[in-house]
Amino acid sequence: MNHIKGCVSLKSFYENSSFDEETKLSIAQQLINLMHHLHKVAFIAHLDFNPNNILIWLEDKEVFLIDFGLARSLGDDKSLTYSGMTPDYFAPEQLQKDLRPERG
Repeated sequence: MNHIKGCVSLKSFYENSSFDEETKLSIAQQLINLMHHLHKVAFIAHLDFNPNNILIWLEDKEVFLIDFGLARSLGDDKSLTYSGMTPDYFAPEQLQKDLRPERG
């Protein structure tokens, strides 16, 4: 991933920063709002939602979601595929036998 000045991944942020409960809650609320907007307003499934694809703007702790390479429209069920996703961050329903990505 290219470096974006002033931003770090959520993973790096949690590993290398000390932060208070208010900051944790703010980040969690921003992520909830972001996912709500994607699913309910834009009708998009990101399909690779994990701490490496979430950036934190260090100045004000604003959250950004990146890497929409696997994203699909929720209006087209045939376009939803789980291959290429980060396995450690699968939602439980994605681990059901009929939704598991094929391993090549």
